[in-house]
Order: sequence, then structure tokens, then C-alpha cells
Amino acid sequence: MIERLAELQSTLERLLAERDQVCEQRDQFREERDQYRELYLKMMEQCRKLERGLVGPKSERLPENEAQLTMSMLATLLGERSAEPAAPPQQTIAEHSRS
Repeated sequence: MIERLAELQSTLERLLAERDQVCEQRDQFREERDQYRELYLKMMEQCRKLERGLVGPKSERLPENEAQLTMSMLATLLGERSAEPAAPPQQTIAEHSRS
């Protein structure tokens, strides 16, 4: 009888330790989930801002000269500090006839 009680006590202690460990993991996962949710919401807001700038109504788009200024500033921030803005690469496209 005493042996059975000792066995049950050790089983109970082991289960309590496992429960505590699982609770710690759960809390850690919740914290990570909340961090990812916050990051996701920030990225979605940035995407909305980008969409408004690229595909928004014409009245909301940047004027042509401001868009170029923004690209120039972005290039400067990224380390491309050239005196002239870089020309886009040119491609040669083969001629073809339409039917």
C-alpha cells in the first residue's frame, strides 16, 4: 500500500512537471504568435500604402517629378550615390509579324 502511494506520488510529480513544461511552451508559442501577428499587420499596412501609391486613383498618385525625386532619394539611401540617375537597362526585342 505504501509502495503504491509512493508510486502514485512520483507519477503525480512527473505529470505536474510535464504540465508546467507544456504551459511554458504554450506561453512561448502565444508570445511568438502575437509577434508574428503584429509583424503581419505592419506588412499588410505597408502593402496597402504601396498599392495606394501604385494603383490608386490618379488624383492620389504622386506627380511625375515627385516620383522621380522619391526614386532618387531611395537610390541615395540604398548607397547608389551617383551624380545622375541611372538609365533603365535597354533590351533588344526580336521583330515578329502578327497574324
